Amino acid sequence: MQRTGNKPKWAAVREDYSKASLMHHLQDKPGMLRSVFQVLRPGGRLAIYGLCPQESADWLYYEYFPQAYAIDLTDFWPVESIMSIMEAIGLVAVTAERSLGGTSMTSGPSLPRST
Repeated sequence: MQRTGNKPKWAAVREDYSKASLMHHLQDKPGMLRSVFQVLRPGGRLAIYGLCPQESADWLYYEYFPQAYAIDLTDFWPVESIMSIMEAIGLVAVTAERSLGGTSMTSGPSLPRST
């Protein structure tokens, strides 16, 4: 995903690249994404990698720990839900690449901002 829009009025730190693989631990997932958006520099990138239980119901782990599947369905949001929030807060070129057991969401550099 890429950031566009006006320069944030706060945030002393600016990031060129941020990676998130801990979203399943956060209660306020949209709030975390908004915070990341605020500190991304123009041209900055955000990459998210996470488990996708919605597409991994037959994972061997769930055979041995069936109660974990229900927990993971709550903690790991569907990819489409995360991508919708990213786009709603102003990130552009949001893409997802699915792989065995997980999904990566990343993009090229963001567009320059007007001053």
